[in-house]
Amino acid sequence: MKPRLLLAGLAAGMLMLSPALLAGDHDGAQIPFHELPQETREMLAPFEKHWDRFKPSRQKRLLDRAQDSDPERRAQFKKRHEHLKNLSPEERKRLHRAKKHFDKMPAHERKELRKRFENMSPEERRRFNKKHEKFQGMPKNKQKEIRDKVRKMTAEERRQFLDELNAQKDK
Repeated sequence: MKPRLLLAGLAAGMLMLSPALLAGDHDGAQIPFHELPQETREMLAPFEKHWDRFKPSRQKRLLDRAQDSDPERRAQFKKRHEHLKNLSPEERKRLHRAKKHFDKMPAHERKELRKRFENMSPEERRRFNKKHEKFQGMPKNKQKEIRDKVRKMTAEERRQFLDELNAQKDK
């Protein structure tokens, strides 16, 4: 057999036998936290406590984000995880419930929600963040009251409620 054919056959066989190689998952083994580069360990510090319980695919996903070649995206990653690290246990539970709710949504609704958020102008995002910060600054019982009220509304009632809030803002 010619060496070129042999090498091609071996390469094709390796790829067919190891789909994890194609996915970049190497051997699917856990990645020890202490073996990560110092800068990466610092960035992933909020995850260190639970690192060994993560699936290798999640570890890889976090590593990819922490080691992103775009400094701006790395900075965003670090900022988000510093924020998460500083949340109270109640806030973490609330966030976890919201994430579970999002994950249970049909794929087309999640996609639509992401698209709507991604298509916001910088000004719309600033207003959204400002409203969110204002809401977070309210007493917990007031937040619960508003959430309960909005959850009980129909889609049309929510639109009207939002229009009223926007009209008040414009005054």
